[in-house]
Amino acid sequence: MKKALTTIAAIMCVLALNGCRAANRVYNEVKDAMDNQKSTSKPTEKNYKIGETVKTEKWDIRINNAKFVDKIIDNNIRFTPSEGNKYLVINLTVKNTGTKNDTFLSNINLITDDLTTHITYKDYNFSGISLIGYSEDLFEKSLNPLSSKNGVLTFEISSEVSDKLNEMSMIFKEGTKKYTINLNQTESAASSTTSNE
Repeated sequence: MKKALTTIAAIMCVLALNGCRAANRVYNEVKDAMDNQKSTSKPTEKNYKIGETVKTEKWDIRINNAKFVDKIIDNNIRFTPSEGNKYLVINLTVKNTGTKNDTFLSNINLITDDLTTHITYKDYNFSGISLIGYSEDLFEKSLNPLSSKNGVLTFEISSEVSDKLNEMSMIFKEGTKKYTINLNQTESAASSTTSNE
């Protein structure tokens, strides 16, 4: 009987050790899967200069220039920012590279993967504004596949930082991808001069 109990105890120890190894293996597999998921869900970021083309899933976007203005006049309509602010006007060209008609920077982002944009300066983020009736406005512009459109995106920003354009960036986000365009025009002009020589 004692011998049988010893044998049973030995078998139990072997089973327990194997159980611990199996549990440890399962734990490591789960941990590895979670680590891989974290690394793949990290947003990927690309940096660009003015004049370079940003290629997202559905759009090609090229900023042509950026400037601060006190007002915008279009077809006898005058747009003026709130007191103490200026308009940052980003002139750009966009192309719908998707397979169907799509709206550039839709204000109704029902899908979290939709393209969004904002301007950053240090820790500050500035959202764009749609100027209703402005013929050059690209917010909410509908384009057929393979169609291009030149126009502007407008941001109302405090005059306090209107001399900091070269320190600002325009950020586009689409799903987990982030595209940063440095608005330093002197740097962009220098690189384009160099590339043409």
